[in-house]
Amino acid sequence: MAKPDATDDHPLVIWSRLLATPGLPAAFGVGFCILFAFVGTFTYVNFVLARPPLGLGMMQIGLVYLVFAPSIATTALAGRLAAALGPRVATGSALGLAAGGAAAL
Repeated sequence: MAKPDATDDHPLVIWSRLLATPGLPAAFGVGFCILFAFVGTFTYVNFVLARPPLGLGMMQIGLVYLVFAPSIATTALAGRLAAALGPRVATGSALGLAAGGAAAL
């Protein structure tokens, strides 16, 4: 079985090298904040949906989250789009599409 890292460095040494890379700690920070916001939001939304006046049951709340099922396909398509067009063009296109969809509402 191939080793994932060609060096025999200690993991802390590898992490220190990674964190010394310009921009990577900021990217980790942004990723942490986004993940924290999503987990907090989805946890809080359950309580809001379960209390009156909505009073949804567990099955109904589960069906609300079914709206995220298309993300399985769109995430794979977004990866292919970013590989084909480049991340800058793909991000701009995605933001334009989202803004157009929001304006249509």
